[in-house]
Amino acid sequence: MGGLFNLRGEVVGTVDLQVRFGRPPRSMSGPVVNVVVLVGGEPVSLLVDRIGLVADLDDAAFELPPDTLTGPTRAMIVGSYKTEDRLLLVLDVAECVNIVRAAM
Repeated sequence: MGGLFNLRGEVVGTVDLQVRFGRPPRSMSGPVVNVVVLVGGEPVSLLVDRIGLVADLDDAAFELPPDTLTGPTRAMIVGSYKTEDRLLLVLDVAECVNIVRAAM
């Protein structure tokens, strides 16, 4: 968990994706980027490094995660898209915010 914040009068829980992917917690000393999503009808904030451009992707370019991807990370990644200059990972947002499983 990354903490709580007030979003228009509603308390929203935050999940630090760095921690979920096994990295150290992010520093909260500078700007923090939140992406608010609905999971089970409830708002949850994902703490992310940055927000990039919106991409229009071809469904035919979607690839399942490779078999070499193992461990807790595999459950959080649904697949990927390869673009000219980067690899975009598709996250299972419900799994990313599944704190109960992450604590096990």
